Amino acid sequence: MNDLKLELTIQDTNLILEALGTMPYLQVYKLIEKIQDQATHQLQPGAVPRDGSALQRQDGEQGEVSNVAERSPDENR
Repeated sequence: MNDLKLELTIQDTNLILEALGTMPYLQVYKLIEKIQDQATHQLQPGAVPRDGSALQRQDGEQGEVSNVAERSPDENR
């Protein structure tokens, strides 16, 4: 599969996560986890993604990314 690298603000990323949070959990939870892992790794030095992949920290905007994936499936509806 070909990967894409997108550069988004934290606000844009949270908006995407909120939109994904309105979709059925089983369809989007892996994508939400992937977004959160990559964002966390970039915002917190030394954070390890759940899949164990190595990502490089990119300095820049600081803040928190929504934890949509940590909600129960009922909360995401």
